[in-house]
Amino acid sequence: YATKLTELDQSNPSYFFGAAALAEKLQRISDAKDMYRTVIRLAPSDPKAYRQLVTILLTTNTNLEEAESVATAWVSIDGTASPLAYLATAQAMQNNLRGAEITLEKALALDPESIELKKRANEIK
Repeated sequence: YATKLTELDQSNPSYFFGAAALAEKLQRISDAKDMYRTVIRLAPSDPKAYRQLVTILLTTNTNLEEAESVATAWVSIDGTASPLAYLATAQAMQNNLRGAEITLEKALALDPESIELKKRANEIK
């Protein structure tokens, strides 16, 4: 049903987001990634698809360069610490530990009380 909606209206990011979430639940990961990329193209200022796509790329350990690129774009539209934490994870997974450390320092500046960020920073050091 969700994919039929995307066929009916190929300019509606909500339809693609719903179809991507369904594909993800059905373990159709490649389809989910493609649909989240479409959502980003259709609604570049909406952070939800960035988060989902980066999460998939990191948890499946596939295309870490894309994960870093998407996380970087996410950082530019969302001034919170959350996308920085994902970006640091992508950097660390690519053995860019110094970059991850710098990114986590920026995240901690935005959210100095975050226990999770402090934990990640200590793991990288």
